[in-house]
Amino acid sequence: MNKVFLSYLTYFGIFTLFCPISLQSETQKKEVIIPALSTTGPITIQVSGEFINKPNNTNINTNNNEAASTNSLSAANQTIIKYFQQISYAQIKEEVTTKTIDLHTFVTEYCKANKAKIALISLGTVYSIIWYKLLYCAHTILSQTNWASWKNSIPFDMLHIMPQQELAKELLFALQKHYQTTENLTDFLLPLVSFLRDVDHELRILNQFLMIHHWLEKCHLSFLFPQQEILVQRAHEKVNRLSYLKEIFLDWVTDYKITINTPS
Repeated sequence: MNKVFLSYLTYFGIFTLFCPISLQSETQKKEVIIPALSTTGPITIQVSGEFINKPNNTNINTNNNEAASTNSLSAANQTIIKYFQQISYAQIKEEVTTKTIDLHTFVTEYCKANKAKIALISLGTVYSIIWYKLLYCAHTILSQTNWASWKNSIPFDMLHIMPQQELAKELLFALQKHYQTTENLTDFLLPLVSFLRDVDHELRILNQFLMIHHWLEKCHLSFLFPQQEILVQRAHEKVNRLSYLKEIFLDWVTDYKITINTPS
């Protein structure tokens, strides 16, 4: 009898070791009821249980937060709508007009009280802008890599008496070499268009430089920008040189178009 009891007791220990008596999770719980053991007869184990459902508090809290946010936005929208419904167009116009008048009055009084300071700042700003323009144009005048410096070793008078056809060939060879790359070896028009674009850009800068000095001399303010006489002279020479090169190029283009369109 004791051996049988010990066997049952061993089985029961193994059962309780691998199968926990109380099982529960977030959504359910299982209760196990074990009766008292009898030592006088066969041992019978009866297991009964029930599932207890728990509510999902996370979903409830999320829904409550979303509802609170929606209510807050609705309340804010209603407040804004009511505010704009209470304001009329006449009130808005009156407020804007009043603020504009106040700003105009403030600016007028400030300018009257600080005339000397504003005048000095304005003159300093204009003077700095003019110097910036002159220095920017001087960079183009002194550059040795632009088209205004092509054949720079030959004086303009000697360049002017050279045969135009020979000069046009050298110019075409130079611009093809300057603009042509491995990506556009077969493109014949791109170097020609790029040359005209760059020449016009250089002419615009040089003419701007000469125009600034023209107005400075007219206003008797050239003394404020010293050491510009040499640059003015070079600018005139480069304008003449670029204009002549552009004329030669356009003449060649005209002859080329006539030659192509003339039937053989």
